[in-house]
Amino acid sequence: MLNIAIVFLAAFLISLSLTPVAWNVALRYGIVDHPSVRKVHLTSIPLLGGLAVYISFSLSVLFFFWNIDSTPSESWYQILGIVGGAAVLVAAGFLDDYGRLH
Repeated sequence: MLNIAIVFLAAFLISLSLTPVAWNVALRYGIVDHPSVRKVHLTSIPLLGGLAVYISFSLSVLFFFWNIDSTPSESWYQILGIVGGAAVLVAAGFLDDYGRLH
């Protein structure tokens, strides 16, 4: 249980530091949700927060499991499958936020 708490804390701290970076990148490159009639926000909202969360999760989980279990095992392949599947979802979300998917 302590290991899970350490991974969670590491992901939280990395996410906390990467979110402002993602915010600034989104504003710089115009990856924002603009206000419209159907939306409740009054200013443009940056859309790359999910990317910061994914990077922090992936880094903390892969680093933790890399140090614990250096020999490939069934659990290692499962972790890679989860991180890889999440990467596909993040890529689709990024393309959607960037306006390439409709």
